[in-house]
Amino acid sequence: MKKYLCFVLFVFVSNSILKAQKTTYYLHGLDTVATKENANEVVVVDRAKQKGYDKAIRYYYKNDSLKREEFYVDTMKVLTWKSYYETGQLKEEFIWVKNNIQQLKTYWPKGSLKRDETYEQNKMIEGKCFTASGKEMTFYPYEVMPEFPGGEVRLNKYLLSNIKVPKAFLENGTSGKVIIQFVIDETGKIFEPKIAQHHMDETDAEALRVIRAMPLWKPGKQDGIPVKVSYRLPIDFSIQE
Repeated sequence: MKKYLCFVLFVFVSNSILKAQKTTYYLHGLDTVATKENANEVVVVDRAKQKGYDKAIRYYYKNDSLKREEFYVDTMKVLTWKSYYETGQLKEEFIWVKNNIQQLKTYWPKGSLKRDETYEQNKMIEGKCFTASGKEMTFYPYEVMPEFPGGEVRLNKYLLSNIKVPKAFLENGTSGKVIIQFVIDETGKIFEPKIAQHHMDETDAEALRVIRAMPLWKPGKQDGIPVKVSYRLPIDFSIQE
């Protein structure tokens, strides 16, 4: 299976274009909360045209230090994206033009270059990785998806061996698919499994049971560091004639 480098951009739209700036408080990056005290991230959308850009979105740590900033030039469809360590040191920077990534650079906590990648039409044409001391090292991908122990083949075998087809499905069910969404944390543990696509109550429950019983996965990584990753897994239930 081919691996693709995916970048997820979060776009926050103001309720009123008459307001040049809007501040929103977020908990865990998704749920809005009423006050800063209950948030772990603050997002400020600035629509005032200045300094050569049409819109800026800035994300702040709870301690008010800058976490990430995005600068948009709508006429050229250019996006410049930068993230920072809590110390204020630059961590990552990306440049997109017309939805095509042009450049990716990342930095070690003390400021030395960690990664330098150049792209054409969303395909990397040159990439280098460096140690904290500045020595070039073996290249590794910026983004690595989580993996079930042994890969996709073992995952399929696990599902086939552990799924117990519900009696209600055999008697009254029709073929269909359950999609389970869950998060794989930095240790490879699965949590927050939920139904993303319903089939029938009995098959939904069985799919959830099997997902919850899974062994630890190999965690996903971003720039070599284990991270939480949201994952969707389809499970087919079919009746053979």
